Amino acid sequence: FPVTIEVRGDKEFMIEFIKQDGHALRFASYELRSDKEVVLEAIKQNSYALSYASKELRGNKEFMLELVKEKYWALQYVSKELRSDKKFLLEAVKRNGLALEHESDELSGDKEFVLEVVKEDSRALQFASEELQGDKEVVLQAVS
Repeated sequence: FPVTIEVRGDKEFMIEFIKQDGHALRFASYELRSDKEVVLEAIKQNSYALSYASKELRGNKEFMLELVKEKYWALQYVSKELRSDKKFLLEAVKRNGLALEHESDELSGDKEFVLEVVKEDSRALQFASEELQGDKEVVLQAVS
């Protein structure tokens, strides 16, 4: 439904709107879709609302790392730039091993990467490639 420009930029109004429906973030101004407080409120109501956050916010390393720590699924919404940053991805998956579920086959099959991740969070093993799930070194690292 139509939302006026004035309403799209009204932070207090949009937060109340978002509390009712997290998808309402899509109607917010770009500035509000870049506002951490507004986006976090939307995610509380509906996790898919993160897809409406600004590209800049989804590319903010610190914000996304903190979000992934609590909500592993958030990794699927990171910007293309962060998705290609192996150092960022390693840090994100170390914070929450379940995030490996949202990574490429390339990374879930990268033994060095998976060894680092399962050292921090053994739950990541379930999302490693089938080959690495059968690799003794990787399994031993995960259970140690």
